[in-house]
Amino acid sequence: MKKLIISDATPIIAFSRIGKLELLHQIVGEILIPEEVSRELFEYKKTDVKSIKHCKWIHVGAVKSRSDVELLMPTLDRGESEVINPATIQETRSSKSTT
Repeated sequence: MKKLIISDATPIIAFSRIGKLELLHQIVGEILIPEEVSRELFEYKKTDVKSIKHCKWIHVGAVKSRSDVELLMPTLDRGESEVINPATIQETRSSKSTT
């Protein structure tokens, strides 16, 4: 069985900035990120977007319950709020298809 974690943007940005995305893959296996985290990754100016797009092991998922996310919004940003409740994320695509 493959390892799968749900992640926010921070570790992906950090490993991308030092050119070590493959090391992240070796450590954690497959990664599932919510759509908001995907958007954050591709808008963050210091992220190596080309490298992330080629990572077939980073998958993007849609949040099924917006109300759960909204409950957390007063204290967390949207990406963190989407990550915090993994039962509400359904995989929709790999990161390479994200624009």
